[in-house]
Amino acid sequence: MNSLPWTAFATALITGLSPVAWWDQGPKATEPTMFVSSWHNWDWTKNACDYVLRSEPDARQVVRSAQKLGWPVDDISKDVIAAADECRSVRDYRELGRRMESELLNALAVNPLCAGLTVIREPHTVLEKG
Repeated sequence: MNSLPWTAFATALITGLSPVAWWDQGPKATEPTMFVSSWHNWDWTKNACDYVLRSEPDARQVVRSAQKLGWPVDDISKDVIAAADECRSVRDYRELGRRMESELLNALAVNPLCAGLTVIREPHTVLEKG
């Protein structure tokens, strides 16, 4: 039985992509397959951006307070601010979802452990037209 490299599966789970269960492909499967569901990824980026944009004022306050006291700035506040900046860099959050999908697919394409992996990108017809 062929199996999808665990790194690709873990990456798919961490980034919110929808991997197909490769253990259920049966004995005739010749290569592992991964489905990328655009609807799920775009919804995820919208919710992530909503969250970091709501959290940004608090993160900026933490940074100002730490700098005023001469303390080091925590990584979480830096990450929230960077994420909020990235969310504001696009006019539509779907662009971030598509960028995330493309970055993952490019990483899978150049990883020798993922040779033979078939990736099927499931377009979302309503969102793709938007």
